[in-house]
Amino acid sequence: MAKKIGLLHTSRVHIKTFEDLLKKEDSDAEAFHLVAAGLLEHHQKYGTDQELRDIIDIEISKLAKKADIILCTCSSIAQAAVDLAPKYALPILRIDKPMAEKAVLMADNIIVLASLETTLESSVKIIKQAAQENNKNPKVVAHVCQGAWSYFEADDYKNYFKTIANCIDDLANQADVIVLAQASMADAKNYVKANIPILSSPELALQAVLDY
Repeated sequence: MAKKIGLLHTSRVHIKTFEDLLKKEDSDAEAFHLVAAGLLEHHQKYGTDQELRDIIDIEISKLAKKADIILCTCSSIAQAAVDLAPKYALPILRIDKPMAEKAVLMADNIIVLASLETTLESSVKIIKQAAQENNKNPKVVAHVCQGAWSYFEADDYKNYFKTIANCIDDLANQADVIVLAQASMADAKNYVKANIPILSSPELALQAVLDY
């Protein structure tokens, strides 16, 4: 029986990303996409407050009617989505958990790079949680790629990726691996010149969903 995957996004750009990955995996899974850009905007202003949790609950309830597993593709709000799993008796996964687990197993010196500062706390926290679960104690340093997010907001993805790639090149000699905190950053790898392992979340997360 084909798996039914519900995907909660905060940007429409992620729909194509995950549809392309499903084709690449040659999976017969059926994907249900729900885009709620206002969730990220709210988080940027107010953090994970009760109002945000209530709105996420409403969006998850829509996906729960169609899906048998849900993936939240926004790192900033992911934990609030995961917290709803018991209510809906469904597995709800956060996009960055598989990436965090891989990072702590492969490196002692990790840089977490974000294009949006409000994402960093959540991203660093999940890496430290993964480290604890795997009895690892890596050094984790967080960086914001200044100027990148304005390109994303302007739909100028090429300059968004290039700006992130320049940040990676500048930081490459300071870490064993660079973790890209947001799914939107993944294609920046195509512009990087430095020779350093770079982890991004979409492909690892989808594989975790398909393997669940």
